[in-house]
Amino acid sequence: MNVLITGAGGFIGSFLVESISSDSQSYVYALVSPWDKPSFRSKCNKNINEIIINLSKVEDLTLLFDRFSIDIVIHCAFITDTGTKSMSAQKIEKLNVLTSLKLIELSLKSFVKRFVFISSAGIYKNQRKDLLNNEVDSILPRNNYFYHKLAVENTISYHSKIQDSTNFIILRLGTIFGENEKSSSTRPKTSLIHQILFFHKKQNFVRLNDLGIFKDFFYINNINSLIFSILYTKKHDHLIYNVGSNQSFSIKEIFQILFQNKIDCNYSIVDKANADIVVNLSHNRAPLDIDRISDSFSFNPYFTFEESIVKMFTNLNKRTAL
Repeated sequence: MNVLITGAGGFIGSFLVESISSDSQSYVYALVSPWDKPSFRSKCNKNINEIIINLSKVEDLTLLFDRFSIDIVIHCAFITDTGTKSMSAQKIEKLNVLTSLKLIELSLKSFVKRFVFISSAGIYKNQRKDLLNNEVDSILPRNNYFYHKLAVENTISYHSKIQDSTNFIILRLGTIFGENEKSSSTRPKTSLIHQILFFHKKQNFVRLNDLGIFKDFFYINNINSLIFSILYTKKHDHLIYNVGSNQSFSIKEIFQILFQNKIDCNYSIVDKANADIVVNLSHNRAPLDIDRISDSFSFNPYFTFEESIVKMFTNLNKRTAL
């Protein structure tokens, strides 16, 4: 099985490269942007072909599909920071939307068996902690990033209805976190949990402007079994699936978990100008209903949230640098 992964130099993409390439039945084409510097642990793995490519160049993408036989595409590449000053809004839209549409077109022409698009649960209208977001709930994109995600979703929805050669799946992810996160020009911040543990490791003290923000945090290691189920399940029931944990946690609850596990992390509430981590209540994310993905793929998170926090903290402490 030949699997092409875009955004292979990013946090989620690099994790999927490592995970899928560990399967002897899979060969991974890992697409890395020229400005990324991935550090795959499996550099010597013969199941990985790392390809440096500028996805905005249509001719390079076309050549890629002409040259290699691709069975599955997992599309992770997306610019998260649509407000970055290093790129124009038009260029970001081209990289996020137009490149995705070309990738879909080439996949259809090449009769790719399955196309998995990594979307975001941030596009839901409801972001209240006391309600679960279901896949059929209303959408309300709040910035260009979410508009770009929705544009790609709509294109996929159209193509999934008019043909059956390529099987599409959209995964709306909650807030993914893990110890191997890193910032970049197109993703300037790592997850909130990663930032908290970073400052704990650095100074055993965190200054925040608010403790009330909440999200459906999802440990990246929990994705492993899901991805393999998707790759090896020939038929599934739906186009769109939530990937989360059925619950959300506030920053205050994160600190409570740390304390309960004898991880002393002191914090104080300060104004934004003096905060190590600046949070915005408009970034709250409601919990995700995962019944659909549980029913279709027998999926449930392997690690609980508490186990994930402790595991991530332990692994971060083992590393000499973030």
